[in-house]
Amino acid sequence: MLAAGNSAADACEFSPAKIGGSNSTALTVGSIGIKDAISSFSNTGPCVDIYAPGENTISSYNVDDNSTTEMQGTSMATPHVTGVVAYWAAKRADLAKDPAAMKAFLAKMALKNAITGTAIAGDKKYLLNNGQTA
Repeated sequence: MLAAGNSAADACEFSPAKIGGSNSTALTVGSIGIKDAISSFSNTGPCVDIYAPGENTISSYNVDDNSTTEMQGTSMATPHVTGVVAYWAAKRADLAKDPAAMKAFLAKMALKNAITGTAIAGDKKYLLNNGQTA
């Protein structure tokens, strides 16, 4: 899993995000907000494989053992995808053993035409979906 980056630019211009898309079996993750619009900071383009929530995300914080804070970024979106990958890897050994198959599976389950906002040409605008329809 790779965060696409937070420069509002072409993810293909940044490492490690540039190995996403058709370049490898790595999954590069962009960020969306609560209304399924691409986050203003998220890198986009053909190296982004999938989008997940990355705005106003509650995260642990380093002040003390019980601290939380609200964060944003593609690094906040990436754990959403990691969780779905872990779920499907536990349920399907064939996907757990084959990163390319997992990537294709997530692309097949992704919601198409659900994301709004501007993206660089070649961006598929796939929205992470865990396989549930209701």
